[in-house]
Amino acid sequence: MAHYKLILAYDGSLYNGFQRQAIKSSVQGVFEDALRKLGWQGRAVMPSGRTDSGVHALGQVVSFNFEWKHPDESLLNALNANLPESIAVQS
Repeated sequence: MAHYKLILAYDGSLYNGFQRQAIKSSVQGVFEDALRKLGWQGRAVMPSGRTDSGVHALGQVVSFNFEWKHPDESLLNALNANLPESIAVQS
């Protein structure tokens, strides 16, 4: 299993902040859902920080463990294909 560090950019207009919430939509929740579509079985990604409702980010760092048997570039592409336009993996 590998440990990944990704840099996210997002438009927070549609989200109630970064941190996952039980009822409201969050960047973390949407990102973790995209990871689960790729077979991730973790409980939570580890962010370097969080933002409030409606706040945008250009360099949000998240890390997680994942068993990915393809090139790293394909993980970036697969995640971006499963994320809405408001969230993008930069690197």
